Amino acid sequence: MSRLRQPETPRLRAQTSVRPYVRCDAVLTKSPLAPCAQALRAKPEVNASWMGDFIRYYDDVDITVAVQTPNGLMVPIVKHADELGLLEISAQVKALAKKVRIWRA
Repeated sequence: MSRLRQPETPRLRAQTSVRPYVRCDAVLTKSPLAPCAQALRAKPEVNASWMGDFIRYYDDVDITVAVQTPNGLMVPIVKHADELGLLEISAQVKALAKKVRIWRA
């Protein structure tokens, strides 16, 4: 840290953080899910599937996540991902992955 910024550090810490360390279970691999969900909500024309001769547009923003199991790859769905924050999505993915691994064992 440079000498110019050192005097600012204690003041900024006092303003922005009650606790200097907060446990966070959000993993880097899950962090793109929240912005992707928000992007799908902002651009509903992207939240669609090609159905052969027409395009189906979806009202709900659901995101799938690949989970490796001993018996193969499973893809559980995080429902209404656009209404969840990063920590909520992370918790849901963790719970879904645990369910899938137990079910497929």
